[in-house]
Amino acid sequence: MLKHTQSLIFYLITWGFIAFGCYRTIYQKYKPHIRKLAALEAIDEGIGLSVETGRKVHCGIPMSGFLSRRAAEILIGVAIMGYFARKAAAVGIDALYSCCEPSILPVIEGVTRDAYAAEGKLEDYENLDKVQVRMLSLHTAASYDMALAGMLQRDNIGTSVIAGPIGKYSLLQGEANREANVFSICAISENDKIEWLIPTFDYVLIILETYTAGALITQDDVQLGNVIGVDFMSWLMVALIVVFFIAAQAGVSIAGWS
Repeated sequence: MLKHTQSLIFYLITWGFIAFGCYRTIYQKYKPHIRKLAALEAIDEGIGLSVETGRKVHCGIPMSGFLSRRAAEILIGVAIMGYFARKAAAVGIDALYSCCEPSILPVIEGVTRDAYAAEGKLEDYENLDKVQVRMLSLHTAASYDMALAGMLQRDNIGTSVIAGPIGKYSLLQGEANREANVFSICAISENDKIEWLIPTFDYVLIILETYTAGALITQDDVQLGNVIGVDFMSWLMVALIVVFFIAAQAGVSIAGWS
């Protein structure tokens, strides 16, 4: 019973911090300071490198759809794709956008179209020789990764950004980037297969960084409020770790928590 009580306490505290963060951003119009994220900043570097070498750029959302348990990751991927599309549109570089789920295709078509329209480059978006939105495979991550590996070589991709759930085939993607000499960036919101991603991608957004990147890009009050709430919760956890460590070293037992 006590174990479940502790879990309930932490659950309520977590939601309390998130509610406080949302109150600050929605009602008090507070905008938290978010440090620069190296992987997000590297998008400019990758696009610039592709412009210099005369190669195309790519941004893709692999695996799953909006009806899966990983819908939140897909939404962050869509936000990152929109950010990437605006950067690509601004310099007028040839670009490819991809997914592997039919429900995502019309969404990324709309997001990329809006990005090009915002930059006054709608004619580039409507030119299939310059911009294409593709569904590389149907549903399965393995087939998407194999199709992506072929596209990197065939379409002379210089920079590739993958945002969203990747899964166990992430090593295939990373090795395909290396084989094609592609400047690569990955955004994943779980710690699954980090040991494969870091050695094979040039930059990686990991776990909370991915959600923070989405909040930074969209400037959505609710997402920014979640960032504030998670920061408070993180500091609370650090404080508890310090307290329990000191108590353990002093030989003090904290009733119900030791």
